[in-house]
Amino acid sequence: MKVYLSSTPEVESSEVKEVFDLLTQVVGPIEFKQLPSLSTNEIEAFVEMDDSFENVRLLSFDGLFNLCTAYRRYYYQSQGISKEDFVVVLTAIPNENKWFSAFRGKNIFIDINDWETYTGKNQKYGIAYQVMENIFQSFINLNIELGEVESEPNVHWHPIGCINDMCQNKRDIILKLRTADICESCQERFINSGNSIELGLHIQGEIENIRKGIVRKFLEKGEITPKKVEVRKTGKIYKVFIEGFNNHVDFEAIARTLYVFYLKNLEGVNQFDLEKNYNELRDLYFKMRRGGDEKTLKNLTDIREGNSFYSTVWDINKALNSLLGEGLVSFYLLKKVDDVYKISIDEKYISIDKEL
Repeated sequence: MKVYLSSTPEVESSEVKEVFDLLTQVVGPIEFKQLPSLSTNEIEAFVEMDDSFENVRLLSFDGLFNLCTAYRRYYYQSQGISKEDFVVVLTAIPNENKWFSAFRGKNIFIDINDWETYTGKNQKYGIAYQVMENIFQSFINLNIELGEVESEPNVHWHPIGCINDMCQNKRDIILKLRTADICESCQERFINSGNSIELGLHIQGEIENIRKGIVRKFLEKGEITPKKVEVRKTGKIYKVFIEGFNNHVDFEAIARTLYVFYLKNLEGVNQFDLEKNYNELRDLYFKMRRGGDEKTLKNLTDIREGNSFYSTVWDINKALNSLLGEGLVSFYLLKKVDDVYKISIDEKYISIDKEL
């Protein structure tokens, strides 16, 4: 499932890219794509208007969702956008109801105005949160239509720090950005709506990553430097150690294999190219685990839906976070950068046994 991010012409493409870059830091089944904005002429060719789009100063929900549909139709052939994919349009044109954002089906619009006022941080955090919030709400079929939202049981009119807080007072938005919480009732509705745990974990991971950028922390007071990561033999297998920590990183064999592979390929490798590197991965795998067969490895490298790549990356980053904590861990995480997965650490901090 893909999420296509774009904007109306008055929004700089760099602003959309900031949101895109933030959302692609977390690994999961949702794939984000950035699309160019449509020009004024292109919008007018797809949306019936009484006046030029350049003169529009306020839009209704219907008008904004018509814009989303226009983007969906315009890019249908070149991008192959399906009915299951989301289209998100960022806009600086206010909506008549003064909402932060809204969704209708798989179409989403987000108002980019004033986020730094409400959060005290770069606008990308609030906008990215709205992307994930609307995706979550669409997955649970939340009824936010005007005149009906008042009776929706999973809309929290009194803020509790949940993704579905209404935030009539816009300054309350900071609470749910700081908590990155999805309450028990909303989680149950998500699962009961037929959504997978893996999808829920991706959404939770996204808002947790946004929370880390929102909260004030000591990392803003100074710089932190990486420590050496070492891959060395202990007994009959190889394990990963970080300088200054007595225990090795608690990776399963397949996660350890993938991690060491990326330490050896710092330029990055797209997940769909792992099959081309199967022999290298196989050699590593049988040095990380004595015995066993290749079924687990093949499940990691097969180019198909449902392979174990995303869950293995999740396990890797979870183990690193558990050992290292916030700050230092950022150097060692396996993340997607410009269409490849990579570990963003300088090779001078890496020591790998020469037998590998």
